[in-house]
Amino acid sequence: MIGLCRALKRIMTRQAYESGRVKQAVQDGSREFISLLACVSAIGRRLPAALIYKGEGFDLQDIWVEDLEDTDKVYFGASSNGWSNDAFGLKWLVQVFDRHTCRLAGHRRRLLIVDGHSSHVNMAFLNKCDELRILVLILPPHSTHRLQPLDVGLFQPLSTAYSQEVNNFLTKGLGMVSMTKRRFWSLFLPAWEKAFTEDNIKSAFAKAGIWPVDQKRVVDTITRPSTPPPTQIESPHCLKTPLTSKSIRQFQISYRNDPTNEKLHLLFKANERLAAQHAVDEHTKRGLIETVKEEKKKRQRGKKLNLLGEENHGAQFFSPTTIKHAQDVQAVKAAEAEADKAQIASNKIANAAKKVKSDAEKAEKALQRQLAKDAKAQIDAEKKAEKEAQKLANQCAKLASKVIVMKKTTTKTPKKVAVGRKKSVRFVEVAAEGVGPKTPAKATSTGRCVKTPQRYMQ
Repeated sequence: MIGLCRALKRIMTRQAYESGRVKQAVQDGSREFISLLACVSAIGRRLPAALIYKGEGFDLQDIWVEDLEDTDKVYFGASSNGWSNDAFGLKWLVQVFDRHTCRLAGHRRRLLIVDGHSSHVNMAFLNKCDELRILVLILPPHSTHRLQPLDVGLFQPLSTAYSQEVNNFLTKGLGMVSMTKRRFWSLFLPAWEKAFTEDNIKSAFAKAGIWPVDQKRVVDTITRPSTPPPTQIESPHCLKTPLTSKSIRQFQISYRNDPTNEKLHLLFKANERLAAQHAVDEHTKRGLIETVKEEKKKRQRGKKLNLLGEENHGAQFFSPTTIKHAQDVQAVKAAEAEADKAQIASNKIANAAKKVKSDAEKAEKALQRQLAKDAKAQIDAEKKAEKEAQKLANQCAKLASKVIVMKKTTTKTPKKVAVGRKKSVRFVEVAAEGVGPKTPAKATSTGRCVKTPQRYMQ
């Protein structure tokens, strides 16, 4: 068993340093441990890797295994601290080691070489090994770096390959991305395939002197000669290599005026450097695009796969089949949720369209009512105006009749003189016989003759 730390990689580009944005090397993450339980055989075969993530509740997050393929052979588990324990050791023995070696061994016993970790040295583990016809060989303390094939020839190549994968991942992001557990499996799998090959496994057993048995190789110390990097000496040039568009144009004019081999060499060199810079820029652009995609995935919150159910909360290893089944169930639920969301959205659209139609109908009805109301108000106004006009005409007629009556009553007519019983006297001339001149005789209006008294006649 080995605890695989997320490799500490330091990356800083020259452009980032010159821009002032980054002044020191970027290191990856918080060094959160993911434990690897690996097992190999002397014939060059390897058992599926067992990875223990750090997670509460002994359950996995879907984002941790989103890159898992159907053909991958691996087991996943989760513990509160990311380390193995006695329960995980026993589960690994039954679910991984015994399952993948029992057919190959047949009825023969199997030899299991382990270190002195407590998950391997406990009565439950040893009793289960005895029950499964497994012989356990425990290596002496502080000797695994010489005697254990995994430490001798496999974990170092695995660490190197994994560091390269992480380095490439961070280099593409120009130090602007960080390593997370959701990216671990996609980076670990290529490193695992590259390091745990049949040749490396056989070589590891040979270096440890286990198979073929070689005691001399156990005690020999293997050192790798260090070769200093070759020094490059550049010949000085009087002229500078043009790298900008303006300097290249000026350099071409200078070359046309005075063509020399040195200028031609600098033009070729500038062409090579610009082509290399273009390739670097294209590589950087692709890396940034992938980085943006990864950052977009990183912002998504993970969900528990609920592999343990509601009752079992102990140590468990989950095979790819189990994980895929859980992912399929989760995908079905997600599809149902998306379908529900789509149905809700469709219902909202239909309700919105219905509401718009209803509002349009209400507006049309309100307009019709308003038009009818306006028409009725106009008719009522015309009737009222007509009544007012008729009323005014009647008032004018009444006023005119009153004026006529008043004129008749106010006009003065001459009063007739009352004819009284006064007697009118008129004179009638009567000639008296034999008496002087005739005296006129008076008569009343009725023709009555009035005799004047004699005393007035003198």
